Amino acid sequence: MNLASFDVLVVGAGIAGSSLVLQLRALRPDITIAVIDKAEFPREKVCGCCLNHRAIHALESLPGFAGYVPTGHPLEAFKFFTSGAPAVSVTLPRSIAISRGLLDNALLFAIRRTNVQSFAGTQALRTWTDNDLRYIEVRRGGRTETLSASLVIACDGLGGPFARWAGLAKPVSAPRKIGASVILESGAFSRLQDRAISMFHGREGYAGIVRLEDRRWNVAACLRVDRLDGRSPTNALRELLKTHGIELPAETQVSVTPPLHRKVRRPWKNRLLLAGDAAGYHEPFTGEGMAWALEAAGALAPLAACGWSIRMARMWEKTWRRQQGKRTVLRSLAAVLDHERLTQAVAQVAHILPAAPNLTVRELNRTSRHV
Repeated sequence: MNLASFDVLVVGAGIAGSSLVLQLRALRPDITIAVIDKAEFPREKVCGCCLNHRAIHALESLPGFAGYVPTGHPLEAFKFFTSGAPAVSVTLPRSIAISRGLLDNALLFAIRRTNVQSFAGTQALRTWTDNDLRYIEVRRGGRTETLSASLVIACDGLGGPFARWAGLAKPVSAPRKIGASVILESGAFSRLQDRAISMFHGREGYAGIVRLEDRRWNVAACLRVDRLDGRSPTNALRELLKTHGIELPAETQVSVTPPLHRKVRRPWKNRLLLAGDAAGYHEPFTGEGMAWALEAAGALAPLAACGWSIRMARMWEKTWRRQQGKRTVLRSLAAVLDHERLTQAVAQVAHILPAAPNLTVRELNRTSRHV
């Protein structure tokens, strides 16, 4: 059964997908646009839940969203702790912590006011194309149906299937890292700084803890698969934090991500574009991830507004490669964190020369910087 046909169909109503839809609608009020997501909203998801200055600026600049930007919990500092080295403290430019349930639902609410059709609880099953349209078979409300569009943009995240279905995803020999996250009640941690990202590093990986807008705590971790040693992600996170004197409540159970790895050969195929984490994943630390998603959507929207063409797809590929290439600093930092002694040495230097990490964070937050 054919449910509907659109000019543009966006898969994924997260940060990248929703912000892309809002910008595309502002540029092209004359075309039909739809967005689908496998989740029902509101929903939480594994995320650090931090918005840095660049991300906040991009959100506030979204067409049709100015009156809907939720109020987050202010963040003023980034605190880094690793065994064998003094703590490192970095001042953050304007930053907030905000739950993904609140933020993503606010974005979807704004979308629904723009004459864009949205289908939550809709899971993509497969995709194919002919010369004029791309088709997606979906399961929605217990029924299997078919959607079609002149252009499909997959913002379906780290574990999304579209890159794999299109033969664009590079193979992974073995997963190296996974993400893990849990939201805990307000009384879970008594000794953490209220307006800071507190990051704890250890043999298992690293974990960041922030206070959310409703006073709950968000714990998000990047865990080394080869150092789980048969433990569950929950127990590995528990041991990591315990080395720093932080205790997780006994009943804690974390949610986990697919492997934290996504590389693609290029971000397009016939009538299909990839954006956000679906087009490549890099580890963020102080809210860069959501800034990347918002800025990728901002760069893609004017291209997608022109409609599908090979020329447009190649222009997006050029922009995407430039964006990927400008994440060297954080790629290097992620590599350092894989080695305990190297991390300790870098932390020692950062403690002695605090201007260096502060300058790096200020540079990453410059709104004129295109990433």
